[in-house]
Amino acid sequence: MQKPCCGEEPEETFPKKSAEEIKEEVKMRYGKFAEEGGSAEGCCPLVGEKTESFALEHGLYSQEDLALIPKLAINLSRGCGNPTSFADIQPGEAVADFGCGGGIDLVLAAHKVGPTGKVIGIDFALHMQER
Repeated sequence: MQKPCCGEEPEETFPKKSAEEIKEEVKMRYGKFAEEGGSAEGCCPLVGEKTESFALEHGLYSQEDLALIPKLAINLSRGCGNPTSFADIQPGEAVADFGCGGGIDLVLAAHKVGPTGKVIGIDFALHMQER
C-alpha cells in the first residue's frame, strides 16, 4: 500500500471525490495561497514552521537565478523543481510553463530565450494568474 506525498494515512483512507470536487479544492487552496503568499499552504502542509518561500527553503535556485526573480514570484513559489536548470533552452525558442504559479521559471526562461523568444505561463488558479 502506497502512502500519499504528505500524510501518514494510506491512500485508501482518503474520501473518494469526483474530478470536479478535486478541481474545486485545488482552485480553492491555490487561490488562498495566491492571496496569502508564502505564508499559506500549497497542496501539502509544510513540515515545521512556514517560511517565506518554499523555493528558498529548499535551495532550488542559485543565487544568480534568484537575483533575476521578483520577490513576489519567489514568495508565491511552491517549489516543484527547477526545470530551467536542466532544460536546454536556447535564444529565440518558445517555452510554455504549465502550472507556472508565481512565475519563477517564466522569468528564468525569458532570460534564456531573450527578446526573440516567447514564454507563455499557464496556471489553473485564477488568483495566481492575477498576481
